[in-house]
Amino acid sequence: MKKILFCTVGGSHEPVLTALRQIMPDFTWFICSSNKDGTTSSESMITGQGKVIKADKYDARPSLPNIPTQLKLDESSYKILSVDPDDIDQITLEIDRIIKQEKNSPEPTGIYADYTGGTKSMSVSLVLASLDNKVKLHLVKGKRRDLQQVSDGTQWGFPANVEKVRFSRELENRLSAWSEYAYGQAAHSLENMESPILPDLQSRFMRALNLSRAFDLWDRFDHKNAYRLLTSYKNDIGKDYSFYLMSLDILQGEKPASEPARIHDLWLNAQRRSFQGRYDDAMARVYRIIEWMAQWVLRREFEVDTFDLPESFIPQEINIRKNYQGRLQAPLFYAWKLLELKSKGPLGEFIRSDNSALKNILDVRNRSILAHGYIPIDSDTWSRVDQWFQDNLLPPFFEEAGKAGYTRRISQLPREYI
Repeated sequence: MKKILFCTVGGSHEPVLTALRQIMPDFTWFICSSNKDGTTSSESMITGQGKVIKADKYDARPSLPNIPTQLKLDESSYKILSVDPDDIDQITLEIDRIIKQEKNSPEPTGIYADYTGGTKSMSVSLVLASLDNKVKLHLVKGKRRDLQQVSDGTQWGFPANVEKVRFSRELENRLSAWSEYAYGQAAHSLENMESPILPDLQSRFMRALNLSRAFDLWDRFDHKNAYRLLTSYKNDIGKDYSFYLMSLDILQGEKPASEPARIHDLWLNAQRRSFQGRYDDAMARVYRIIEWMAQWVLRREFEVDTFDLPESFIPQEINIRKNYQGRLQAPLFYAWKLLELKSKGPLGEFIRSDNSALKNILDVRNRSILAHGYIPIDSDTWSRVDQWFQDNLLPPFFEEAGKAGYTRRISQLPREYI
């Protein structure tokens, strides 16, 4: 495997010599400070002619040739990346570009980075680019004679232990999908992440993966499996997620409060789709919510199912014909008509006082591309539907749900991993 070394140059030459002798790269990128505003450039340590390096920083004058000469490097085995020594942005982007270029080489390549020399900005930039690209970091250490420099001749190179830093950065990046309610995307991204070696990092990884999976299951209405997965972390999630666990206990159960909780959960799901800009998906859910509300009240108040209504329950004002299976079924409009004529509860009162507004909302849905029309729902249209729903339909629904024991309402799913 071809070895490539990125090495910051500046200060003492000894750490650079140590790094190259230990790693023995096939090719080296020397990251040097450019000659800026007449200041001394570390490029002279690589390209300077004659005696250009002091054997000891306290020497009066240079006594050693440049680094490639000391190591007898062929000119084809190295290049110089000249950078502004204090511009972290520029240095990081340049190093990142070259590392990616080297990683795309058809030849198998191992990339190393020694950040011992150079300015603080040069070292920081090399570390940042290396963390992002999973480069093996290397640091030359030695016996210090002061706070600035180690004693020449005492150096030795060591791999830099950055697994925890690298893991934390990568984990945070992959979990950023939570901010868009994209738990499935986060889980898929984690599944394709290189598994950590350290046991404590493995525990953090599995927690992040399984919580992402649990909320993805919840977002796809699989409350039972979401509850099962989240319950396995019951002793670990503490107060941060305990409320979600209690909510799932209601959603996946068969308590009187479970069905209104599931209706409310579907509304929260619609809001997540609208947050993602998927307004047609949100509108399709609203249609199902409106239909479900009527079905639930008829079942709760009269013990009838709109899927198969008894003929004696249907008033003369409603003309429902038997389907091909011989059943009397009430679609959304007729289900609400039954509520209007029969229910004395909050939703029955609502439809008797405001049925024209409901028809307007249903007309928006019917003309949409996911129903019977060709018009996609835009953000303005959704905003009007959303506002009407929250102002007019949710209050009587919650009043009705409260009678069924649904008083501790579930909340929106988290947008931040804790």
